[in-house]
Amino acid sequence: MRNPMSLQDELSDRYERLVATDAQIIDHQVVLVRDWISKRPELRAILAEAEQAEPDLDVETWRTSLTGSEEFTWSPSRTEPGRAWLVWQLMNHIADREQAGATYQVRDYGELFTDRVSALLGVKAQNNHQVQAFVQQAFGPFFHYLSDQVSLGSSVVHTLRRYKTRVEWFHDRAELYDRYTDAISGGGDGDGEKKVRSRTRTKRPPGARSERTSTTLICRASCSSTPATPPTPRPAPPPANQTSSGNPTPATRSSAKASSTRATRHPLAEASAR
Repeated sequence: MRNPMSLQDELSDRYERLVATDAQIIDHQVVLVRDWISKRPELRAILAEAEQAEPDLDVETWRTSLTGSEEFTWSPSRTEPGRAWLVWQLMNHIADREQAGATYQVRDYGELFTDRVSALLGVKAQNNHQVQAFVQQAFGPFFHYLSDQVSLGSSVVHTLRRYKTRVEWFHDRAELYDRYTDAISGGGDGDGEKKVRSRTRTKRPPGARSERTSTTLICRASCSSTPATPPTPRPAPPPANQTSSGNPTPATRSSAKASSTRATRHPLAEASAR
């Protein structure tokens, strides 16, 4: 996409060329400028929009007044877009007639700007002076209007730029498709389709879930619906006279031994003890 500032620079350059051109070749220079503008979609869109500002303008009446009156006038136009459209039609008229063989058209329009200074000059210098004055008076506002519209960005130009950008995204779609088919074939190794599929992601509509996400959610739902296993009861602590393994403690063994000794004592010993 062309930078708007560079287009403004090109407009300024084209205008300076017109101003610097002499009366002998100014008509051909108008042809070149007309053709250059016609090849710029942004400028054509601006001029098409300007035509709608005053759709009832009588271009031919205005053009005739440039040679039949003693002063330059923009009437009947009252707006900048309308004046730009008038000049654009005048440029097309000059270019078409120049290609048909007409000469010194701009010089004839410039006779309106004969003054005391130009009267003192020679014929060639006088013609160049009149041409330069006409270009500044008539073509100057035209180029200024185009430059301002490019800088501000008209609605039509904005739409065209968006359209151009979107079209350029798919400019090489045929080449892209050929590269895709070549990649699928894989050059005979059988891995082309696998490689393409590994690099290509299927675009899902907004709000859609991936297969992996859906599987994960289903798994979670199924897991959460499974009855929970009751917890294993903790074993009761062993009695005070036993260890954790079930064996009697040393104190318990001593007490049991003493009880056994009393139980196995001889009856005579019992009697003597009494």
